Amino acid sequence: MSHLALYKTASHACGYLPERRANEAVIDPDAPLNRALYDELLAAGFRRSGDQVYRQHCSSCAACVPVRVPVQAFAPKRRHQRNLRRNDDLQVRIDSMGLSDAHVALYQRYLAARHSDSPMNNESPEQIHRFLGCDWATPLQLDYLDADGRLVGFSVADDTPSALSAVYTVFDPDHAARGLGIWSILQQISLARRSARQWLYLGYWIAAAKTMQYKTQFEPLERYQDGQWQSAEHCPA
Repeated sequence: MSHLALYKTASHACGYLPERRANEAVIDPDAPLNRALYDELLAAGFRRSGDQVYRQHCSSCAACVPVRVPVQAFAPKRRHQRNLRRNDDLQVRIDSMGLSDAHVALYQRYLAARHSDSPMNNESPEQIHRFLGCDWATPLQLDYLDADGRLVGFSVADDTPSALSAVYTVFDPDHAARGLGIWSILQQISLARRSARQWLYLGYWIAAAKTMQYKTQFEPLERYQDGQWQSAEHCPA
């Protein structure tokens, strides 16, 4: 990674903690990236949004902590087993990313119901494709189908030599009681394990953000702090 140029963005309102200002360190958008190099970048705390690879680089805040699950060591808790039983009527279809009109419509419904104040709300189909897709990353798409073959949710995840990296998950708001957000992570952990991957990267965890607390239940969780991955139990909240 030593040959990659980094650029620091201008200060802007934080998307996670609105009262704070944020900056990102962004990989040169003209750099030739690939799955193997992205594997190294994930291990250094980076992630992607569309084709852009970045990590938080705020001068006065270190609240955003990259987290990952060592999938071979993960054991589902009782709450996870209940979740799996609740959704045992669903099927998972895995393919390369290819969003249909049904996927776009579900994405828009999900954001309108769950994140109505998000700047991502009301995005066009082209913007949705640019956000989730990436030419060099070849993301996977996990479709979640009910017994009648209807799409009730989907996840996009990047596949690298040593890991999967969760990009985004959406689900039908009418099926909120199923706990499909948690179920989708369990499916990605299972896929990573079957594929002999070591990790599932879950993006950022922020102690002060209630919407991110669900990530701590996937123990043994690891956090990237002070330039190294550490067991979450050894990291300060």
